[in-house]
Amino acid sequence: DNSYHRFEVVAPGPERCRCEVHWRLGLSVRTVDQQEIWDRAQVTVLEGIPCLRLAPEDALLYHVAHQADHFFGPSLKWTIDLRLMFRQWALDEESLLDQASGWRVRTALSLAILCLEKLFPGEAPAGLKDYLGLGRLRRWLVRPFLDSGPLKMMNVGNGRLPRYVARGLLLDH
Repeated sequence: DNSYHRFEVVAPGPERCRCEVHWRLGLSVRTVDQQEIWDRAQVTVLEGIPCLRLAPEDALLYHVAHQADHFFGPSLKWTIDLRLMFRQWALDEESLLDQASGWRVRTALSLAILCLEKLFPGEAPAGLKDYLGLGRLRRWLVRPFLDSGPLKMMNVGNGRLPRYVARGLLLDH
């Protein structure tokens, strides 16, 4: 279905494998210029196949936006990936913050860093951790959705209203 801008294959069985390919990045309500992302992408070869790899800042912010789009779901892999991105890439924090503002993902980045710190204390870049904080009102509004357990960041539930409220809190305005 092209309206979702992705293709998904799920293998049958109790230990099923799932693979998704996206050709549009992020929710349509975010201000992510798709052409700019691909213009900044770098040509690379993965297992002998030429492909494009997103620029580090684009990849990290898309990753964070994707986490937020899924309410920082129960995927430890996403947090480990974020940890590795911060470890492996020399990111320009100022341009990352500017881009996060432009994409409307500063709140998502702030929560992703909180999640990273929750699971791996001391791993988030100090400059970002200190600079990115939720405002008093947003922190108060988000608090009921934050999970106190060790592995999850948010607990939104399946109800339509809580999901709409949480989605609104995760989008910068």
